[in-house]
Amino acid sequence: SDASVGVLFSGGLDSVVLAALCHNHVSPYDPIDLINVAFYNDSQSLPACKKGSLPLSEVPDRAAALASFREMTERFPMRKFNFIAVDISYSEVITEQQHILSLIKPRSTHMDFNIGSAMWFASRGLGHRISSIPVMTKEVSAFCRPSNSLSVSGEKATDNHSHYFRSSQYPGHSKKVFKTTCATIGCPRSAISSCTFRSCTFCCSCYRKRISQYLGGSSISICCAHSTRDSKMKGEAIKKRAEFSISQTSSKCQEKPASHDGAPTSFSTTEKLLPFELSSTTIFLSGAKVLLVGLGADEQMAGYGRHRSVYKRGGYSALRSELNMEMQRLWYRNLGRDDRCISDHGKEARFPFLDEDVVNFLFSTELNSICDMDREQGVGDKMILRLIAKMVGVKECSHLVKRAIQFGSRIAKVSEATCFASRRQASGSANFTHD
Repeated sequence: SDASVGVLFSGGLDSVVLAALCHNHVSPYDPIDLINVAFYNDSQSLPACKKGSLPLSEVPDRAAALASFREMTERFPMRKFNFIAVDISYSEVITEQQHILSLIKPRSTHMDFNIGSAMWFASRGLGHRISSIPVMTKEVSAFCRPSNSLSVSGEKATDNHSHYFRSSQYPGHSKKVFKTTCATIGCPRSAISSCTFRSCTFCCSCYRKRISQYLGGSSISICCAHSTRDSKMKGEAIKKRAEFSISQTSSKCQEKPASHDGAPTSFSTTEKLLPFELSSTTIFLSGAKVLLVGLGADEQMAGYGRHRSVYKRGGYSALRSELNMEMQRLWYRNLGRDDRCISDHGKEARFPFLDEDVVNFLFSTELNSICDMDREQGVGDKMILRLIAKMVGVKECSHLVKRAIQFGSRIAKVSEATCFASRRQASGSANFTHD
C-alpha cells in the first residue's frame, strides 16, 4: 500500500480511538492501514478467501475489528481505510520462533513469546485487504449490539453506558427529564438523567474541562444537557435549552432510527455497501513506516480486570498505587519487547498514550474522573476514553471489555495445544520451552 501510517487494529477501544484521531491528522488523500492479526491451528482449515467470505471471523479480535472497521468506513466515508487481515498458522510461528525469541530477550515467558509473535506478524503487515463488509456474520454482529445494562430512575439506558444523544424522534424517548442524584462520589446536588456524566451542572463542567484539556483545548460539545451557556440558566430554561441542543446534535451526528425499545439500531444487514474486496491469490503488503500502538491506555485508565479486584480490596487509593507501579515497570516488561518486534521490519512504533503530555494529564487527574469502578466492565473501566470514543464518532467499540492480544488473536489458544499437555496446565508466566 501507499499508506504512510498504520494502526495495529484489534478493534478494541484503544485502537479504534487512535484510528479515528489519526483520520483527523493524516492528509485526506492518504490511506490509513488498519492491521489485524489472527492465528489458527494447522489442524484447522482456513476458510477460503473468496468474495463474500470473512476468514477467521470467529476469532474475537477479528470480529471486533471488522465491526469497528465497518463503522469507521461509514463514519468517515471520504477516507480510504485498508483493512489488512493477517492470518497466521502456528506452523509459520514455529518457523520464526528462534528469531522472535531473540527479539523479546531478556523476556522469556510463554506470554511474552505469544505477545511478541502477535506484534511481529502484525507489524509485518502481510495479508489480504478487505475494503468493505458486504454482510454481517453472527460473530461480527455480536460486537455491534449496544449494552443495555444501566438503568437510572425509571428509565432504561439504551446506548452503552449512558444516553449521549437524545431526540424526541426516537420512539421510546420521553421528553420528560428525570431528576437523579449526581453520580460524582460525595456530591449531594441533583442531576438530570440526560447528562452524559449523570452529574450536576458543576461536576459536568469539571468533566468537560478535563476532557477538553485532554484533547488539546478542543471546544467540541460533549454533554448535550449541560452546555457552557446552560450552566448559567436555571429551572425550565435549562430544560428547554437542553432539548434544543440535543435535537440539533442528533441531526448533526445523523443518528440512525431507533429500534422498538428506543435504542439506536445497529448496522443493518441489508445496507448497500461498496464492493467487497478480498482475494486469496493477491497478497497485500502494508507500506506504512509508522505504526500506532495503544500500549499504555489500560495501565493508566484501569482497563484490566485485575484493577477491579484491587479497587474492591482498597478503593481508589490502592488502585492509584497499582497503576503507578504498572507504569514504572512498563518500559522493561512491555515497551522494549514490542518496540523491537515492530522495528525489526524497519517500521517505527508510536505510542500516543505514552506521550508525555497525556501521561502528565492522566497522572494529575482524579482517578474517579478517569474510571468508575463501581460500574460494570465495559462501562466504568477507561470511562474517560469511552467518552472520547463517543465524541469522535465511533460508538460500537465503546462498550467492549479489554481482551489481551494473546487471547484476542487466539495465539495463546493454538500455542497452548503445542507447548503444554493440556490447556489446564498452560501458564503464561512459565518460561518458554522450545526444541
